Amino acid sequence: MDNYLKDRIARVQDFPKKGILFYDLTPIFADAMDFADLILQLQKLIEEKNLEFDKIAGIEARGFIIGAPLALSFEVGFIPIRRCGKLPRQTHRIAHEIEYGRDCLEIHQADIAIGERILIVDDVFATGGTAFAAGELVRDCQAEVAGFIFAAQITGLQKEPLAVSEKVASLIELP
Repeated sequence: MDNYLKDRIARVQDFPKKGILFYDLTPIFADAMDFADLILQLQKLIEEKNLEFDKIAGIEARGFIIGAPLALSFEVGFIPIRRCGKLPRQTHRIAHEIEYGRDCLEIHQADIAIGERILIVDDVFATGGTAFAAGELVRDCQAEVAGFIFAAQITGLQKEPLAVSEKVASLIELP
C-alpha cells in the first residue's frame, strides 16, 4: 500500500544493535496533522476489516500511542501490554523471542473479562514474536483475540504464525 506517511518514518541503522534497521514512527507522532491522519487511516482500516472487539490492547510502548486514541474513537476500553515488572497488580506473563533477542510481556488479569474480544495494536509488525506473545496473554485471560492492527509491516522477514492470521492488517508496508 502506498502511503505518504511511509516517507515520514525515520530509518535508524544499527539500532538497538548492529545489523538491525529500526523503523521509527515518532516523526509522525510529533506532527499533529500526520498523527491525526495516521489514527484516522487506522480507524478506516479497522472498519474495512469488519473487526468486532470489546477493547483494544496496545503493546508497549508505541502501541500505547496508537491504541489509546483508537480506543477512544471506538468508545472502548484500553489495555496496556507492558514489559515485565511494570504492572502493579496480578498479571499474566510471557517470555518471547524478538528479532534481536528475548523479551517479556505482562497484562493485568483483571482488566479483561472472560470471553471479551480484544484487538491488539502496535506500531510495527516485524517478525511477529511480540504480537504472538501479546495474543497468548489475551488468551491466558480467557479472552478472544479479535485481530492485530499495525501502523506498518516490514516485508521480507520470517513471520511468527499468528493464530488469527486472516485478521492481521497493516497500513504501510516497509521494505
